[in-house]
Amino acid sequence: QAGALEEGHFLMKSGRHADLFLQCAHLIEHADITEQLCRELAERCRDCGCDLVIAPALGGIIFGYEVSRALGKHFIYCERKDAVMTLRRGFRIPEKSRVLIVEDTVTTGGSVREVMEIIRASGAETVQVAALASWPEALVVKLCGAKSPYSLLQPSHTAFCVQVAVPPE
Repeated sequence: QAGALEEGHFLMKSGRHADLFLQCAHLIEHADITEQLCRELAERCRDCGCDLVIAPALGGIIFGYEVSRALGKHFIYCERKDAVMTLRRGFRIPEKSRVLIVEDTVTTGGSVREVMEIIRASGAETVQVAALASWPEALVVKLCGAKSPYSLLQPSHTAFCVQVAVPPE
């Protein structure tokens, strides 16, 4: 509907190849669709018991904000400084917080693992990871363990939401 899902041959930032690509920049051109998708993603996360939502910049900021707004939770983001993911701008994660990570798309899980480490180092806990797309879906198992449940909002790579069962590699 937003023209954000493209078919063809794509070389991802991770170096992987894909035949589908979710161009989230085109998705956010349509505030109504973005809000609806994020509301649906938030519903899948509603029972995770989070008290804070965090997203990695740049791609996850709008989606993380919209999910936090739908959940009525506080929102912060982390960003890279000198190639290292970090909290800046006075953001902090209170100790013992239960944190939901929201990302736009996940290919290797590298950014999600970096955010999980920031959360752990803050004395908090990652309770769930949510994203609009995962390439490939098998990455969910790599990030969160074989017994972690996940669900798609649509049948073809549009969202997943997982409970975190084991620490990442």
